Amino acid sequence: MSDKLTIIGGDGRFLSVKSFFEKKGFKVNSVFLEKESGKAVYDTVILPVPVMRNGFLNSPLTDEKVSEKRLAGLLPENSTVFGGIIPQSFEEICREKNIKLIDYFSDETLLDKNAVLTARAIPSVLEENGVSVSNGRIFILGYGRCGKAIADVLSSAGGNVTVVSSKGKAGEYRLVHFEDLKGRINEASLVVNTVPSAVLTENELVNLNRNAVITEIASAPYGIDFEAAKRLDIKVIKAPSLPGRFFPEEAGEVIAETILKEMN
Repeated sequence: MSDKLTIIGGDGRFLSVKSFFEKKGFKVNSVFLEKESGKAVYDTVILPVPVMRNGFLNSPLTDEKVSEKRLAGLLPENSTVFGGIIPQSFEEICREKNIKLIDYFSDETLLDKNAVLTARAIPSVLEENGVSVSNGRIFILGYGRCGKAIADVLSSAGGNVTVVSSKGKAGEYRLVHFEDLKGRINEASLVVNTVPSAVLTENELVNLNRNAVITEIASAPYGIDFEAAKRLDIKVIKAPSLPGRFFPEEAGEVIAETILKEMN
């Protein structure tokens, strides 16, 4: 593996990724990551997580709108490209250039650490929006990595946690099955969704207390019918990429360590 690499796009986490590899002795440049340090794209490339957001390269630190096709055009043939949550359409474009794609966001250790950082950020998100956790009746939809970590954090902060799951497991917390959610959601003052598929449709939302708040942390295609929530005047807090927002250095180091492990 080359000791030169290029970072294309990314949020604050990838400034940390860049610093990590520079300290390891790599020659690193960046494109569409805040201030450009070079336009050459080396044969080893790091892309953000998710790679694309709303149809364009995930590059919130710049004003550029970079399509999949344009992004693929920057990548050298036969290069090795690391990315997180890589769209299938992008994989197909890269296959034509014989590019080796590695999705670092499938690493189990990274996913566990990312879930913990996400959970640690939730109280700050709620506080920003004037939502109290203490004594809140909190429904957490999904009990995977993020759901478990969020349940523990919000319970420790004084919330009364109910887990909504189809797996029949909720650890120490009260369990509601998804099939029963419509009839039980009126009990919630706060709903945190971790499921990236339709679990809060208008059928459920009509029964939600109008003073309740929903926080969406799932990735696209999300779990909430946003249009229905708007019609029903339900407050929804969209909270994507929390580790990148609240813990960019820690989250970036986890990403960099995972990529370095893959390189080796």
